[in-house]
Amino acid sequence: MRKAGSSPYYSFKGGVGRTMALANVAFLAALNGKRVLVMDWDLEAPGLSYYFRGLLDGPDSKALKDAPGILDIVWNWSNALKEATTDEATRSLIGSFDDGTPFQNCVRPLVSGEHLPPGATLDIIGPGSPMIATPEMVSYEEALATFSWPTFLEKEAGGVCWID
Repeated sequence: MRKAGSSPYYSFKGGVGRTMALANVAFLAALNGKRVLVMDWDLEAPGLSYYFRGLLDGPDSKALKDAPGILDIVWNWSNALKEATTDEATRSLIGSFDDGTPFQNCVRPLVSGEHLPPGATLDIIGPGSPMIATPEMVSYEEALATFSWPTFLEKEAGGVCWID
């Protein structure tokens, strides 16, 4: 059952235009004065930023490719949770995610302000940086291959909803 206001955007079939549709809707929303953040969750074949390549110059495009992203965030959570040995440390970790701290270092602009109305933004959190702390530094590909999603979701409180 869907929550009111949610919109599923998933299909098992590849190549049907989901990413292109997302890029277009995001750009149109930003052109209409909205603050937009897109996240490239296609960790095995990322390419969302590709749809904005004409709006980024060379150095910005490289910086975007080298930026931390989704895989960095989940590994950071997993590593930090293992180090949190007290309830206070766990609450502090959850608080840092609630206030968005881990995400702030990952957000990169896709479109500069000159192309958008005042107050509008179009930003991205990409799939991840080329090297990721797992806790040792390994390549993106190795970090993706060794990350355990079942452990993250079932034992490390992935997607935790903290209720006091």
